[in-house]
Amino acid sequence: MIGITQIRRRRTGGSSVWECKFIFFGNPSVARKTLDILKQNGLIPTNIITSPDAPAGRGLELQSSPVAQFAEENKIACFKPEKLDDEFIGKMAELDADLLCYRDWE
Repeated sequence: MIGITQIRRRRTGGSSVWECKFIFFGNPSVARKTLDILKQNGLIPTNIITSPDAPAGRGLELQSSPVAQFAEENKIACFKPEKLDDEFIGKMAELDADLLCYRDWE
């Protein structure tokens, strides 16, 4: 893992982008707002972990979390594990992230 001070900034096409492989964990709308702020500041997660789609609304149709919707809109790999067990943690370790970011999990 690296510290925040080790994240480098580079210029691309007139905008700044932070260089860091990080995984974002979260699912409610407040976590979505956090992702929007990170993106505005040039920090885009390489992967997103959120809850599985769940029935919602009157028709109880399956609906993705706000965080999963952000991942889809921004073409970011999104994982929706039923539980964070040893098998899933092993898969996550293979992603070789520099940093894990957590924001509200319901």
